[in-house]
Amino acid sequence: MLPNYSCVSNLSAVSQCGANPIIVEVERETLGLDLVYLKKAIKKYKPKVIQLVHVYGCPAKNTIEVQKLCKKNRIFLLEDFSESLGAMINNKKIGKYGDISIFSIRSEKMIGVGEGGVILSDNKKIYEKFKTLASRNSPFRRKIDPYWKKYFCSGEGYNYLLPHLLGAVGRAQIEKFEKYILKKKIAIGENYRRYFRDKNLFVTQKIPKNFKGVHWLNSIFFKNRSSSFVRKLGKKLETKGIEVRSGFWPLNKLKNFNSKYVGKKNISLEIFNKTLVLPSNINLKKKDILYFKKLIEKNY
Repeated sequence: MLPNYSCVSNLSAVSQCGANPIIVEVERETLGLDLVYLKKAIKKYKPKVIQLVHVYGCPAKNTIEVQKLCKKNRIFLLEDFSESLGAMINNKKIGKYGDISIFSIRSEKMIGVGEGGVILSDNKKIYEKFKTLASRNSPFRRKIDPYWKKYFCSGEGYNYLLPHLLGAVGRAQIEKFEKYILKKKIAIGENYRRYFRDKNLFVTQKIPKNFKGVHWLNSIFFKNRSSSFVRKLGKKLETKGIEVRSGFWPLNKLKNFNSKYVGKKNISLEIFNKTLVLPSNINLKKKDILYFKKLIEKNY
């Protein structure tokens, strides 16, 4: 099971491993899994795995409840915090709620090296398994192992190890992440929330009490405007040299996947139609955000 408002990679991964994707609608505040629909989906489909995705730098609202629900029903929890590295709930960093947690290190993410990803787990057995699988399923790659066992293979595996050069690039970012990258991202997100506060024009997500977001991307929701208006505005901003993105295409609207959908009011479709994702680079200044605001209000 996975949320409707997320990157298509979450859906593709399910199909690629031969599983059946069950798409669950999201709640409006943080765009995380809607707990009501999730409970209905669990009762109906009895899933083996649930993907909990933290979108745009904001922890999913029902994270703790989803974790409890998974433990109660013996469901494996996969936590994806690719867009929210450094975010917290009650002073506890996200990424610590899943049986396995993952985050992307694609170039535009909080830490980026080009392409790649990181897998985390507190379960030693699981950790050793995916570490071996990522290295061609060859279990004897340690320095203490006999040299003649190095190329022994236990079965089908993958070549997913990060190249040394990209590892060095990533490590350099990790060393300055808290004091430099994270600090700037949070400041930029706070400025967006400070200057986009109109009741009909505001930042798409709210940050619940005791949650700390990292504002990987900042998206603006146009409450009383149509999807055609939003797209025309996006094109106008592009002519000014401002890079914009749409929201995620609702996964239940992608018909080439053999998926089931659980939901009623399609929050994901509304967010997709009425959202513009604005620049969020760490080099943005307050004056840049004010400039975006001025252009948007001029065309609003």
